[in-house]
Amino acid sequence: MAVLAGLGWALTQPAGASTRRLAAVAPFLCIGLLGWTHRPYLFAYLCLAAVLLVAEGRLDRRWLLLVGWVWLNTHGSWPLGLAAVAVLWVGRRLDRELAPAEAAAGRWLVGGLLLGCLNPYGPRLLAFPLVALERREAFAQITEWRPPAFDRPAHFAFLVAIVVALLALRLRPSYRLLVPLAVFTVAALLSARNVDIAVLVLVPLVARAMAGTGPAWPPLLARATPVLAAGIAIVAAVAVSRGPGYDEGRYPVDALERLTARGLGPNEARWVAQDFVGNWLELRGVDPERVFIDDRYELVPASVVEDYRLLVNGRPGWDEALASYRPDVVVWQSEKGLAALLDASPCWRIVHRDAGFVAALPAGDDSSACPP
Repeated sequence: MAVLAGLGWALTQPAGASTRRLAAVAPFLCIGLLGWTHRPYLFAYLCLAAVLLVAEGRLDRRWLLLVGWVWLNTHGSWPLGLAAVAVLWVGRRLDRELAPAEAAAGRWLVGGLLLGCLNPYGPRLLAFPLVALERREAFAQITEWRPPAFDRPAHFAFLVAIVVALLALRLRPSYRLLVPLAVFTVAALLSARNVDIAVLVLVPLVARAMAGTGPAWPPLLARATPVLAAGIAIVAAVAVSRGPGYDEGRYPVDALERLTARGLGPNEARWVAQDFVGNWLELRGVDPERVFIDDRYELVPASVVEDYRLLVNGRPGWDEALASYRPDVVVWQSEKGLAALLDASPCWRIVHRDAGFVAALPAGDDSSACPP
């Protein structure tokens, strides 16, 4: 995350004065502060930042061999890197300028992606992004794949980035800014996943448009900025180190302990639980093959994702879908509809209930009311 923030700042160099650089990068850093987490997409952002540096002519293009290899093998968003290079090239050409840096970035990134096929899966990873198209109905249920609802601060930082880009475009009209602004704004409005990508793509373009405009940073404040940044970093590091590594408060800790004591832990019994609980169980050391589902929908059979949607929404047919997995235990958030359905069903009995979760076992009812 620190390296990514540093690359974001490096992309603003064409703006010159620190005030203009800060205006160009501030929305990107705000989104990072509010939304970045320890997930593989951070590697995608690092790779995209490197691609943008090459397209700006500020990084040796040969680095993209390594970047392409890393990107292909860590995250399936690498087509966005090719899209970024393509729209930058189109914008440059519409400005009636040559685009050697953009063309080189595209060629060397493709070379890196082909080099990335040297992995245990071979070239199959090149087709991995097509999973998003094949499973768009399942992905449509995931918040980050939906259009941004503008119910979180990071989305408002995205709006600020668009406003700043429009102001920069007015200061220095350019197709090289307009085309990426239009394309990636649409992509971000279609899927919240693309918000961070869009804002990152705009950073160097806004910085270049702002070059030579507006007031410069006062000299005294400019000299004090590194000291202030170092102080903030130290305070943040101390604050983080004194807190817990992570908070398990939203997970079924009590249910796990009680069920494990009864010989019904997830390594002994067949559990059905929500996707984020599956993530947590894997973190706890449960064999991933024993986890019903986690949030890697692109790796889960489509039929399982569809059954999971039935359970999450409590739609008719939930009982048949649940019975098809022959669960020994169902652990579910008590506030969700399935918990109430389990409580009301003669086929299930609640054996644990706390403030956050219920745990249910099959009632052993052989009547025809219960699915086989």
